[in-house]
Amino acid sequence: MTSPDVYTDLIQSLSLVVRRGKYIARRAICMVDPRLDPSSFPLLAFVSRCPGATLSDIADAQGVSKGTMSRQIARLEELGLLERSSDPLDSRTIRLHLTEAAQELVSQVRAEQTRVVQDVLADWDESDVAVLSGLLGRFAATLPTRGTNSSSPPA
Repeated sequence: MTSPDVYTDLIQSLSLVVRRGKYIARRAICMVDPRLDPSSFPLLAFVSRCPGATLSDIADAQGVSKGTMSRQIARLEELGLLERSSDPLDSRTIRLHLTEAAQELVSQVRAEQTRVVQDVLADWDESDVAVLSGLLGRFAATLPTRGTNSSSPPA
């Protein structure tokens, strides 16, 4: 059985990685477009991965209320980064899409984030980076998601 100290160390390391990862993300976002609130970038990234997502889809994924999400979406529309379209099968449903400007912004932010991580890991062997990536991916896949029982792994 693994010592509880190993898990305590892991939690501390993960907390540090999350905090520093958020800093890297905020810095990259501000460098690319200072008008953009860094808390809005995950919304753009989600729509980039899931074009045509609804407000409910995004609110659920981000773990926020529809009201909060509606305000963020309105701000991103004002900035010319999101556009709405009606669902062809249900005109009451609004689908969200990135504008060309938002697609470019997402691409630039991801490139800056990648550059920072590459710089940080420049002294690492490629095989070590691959192992880290694989283990983090495996760990992330076993974490409970919103709405699941946190005491048991997701199905």
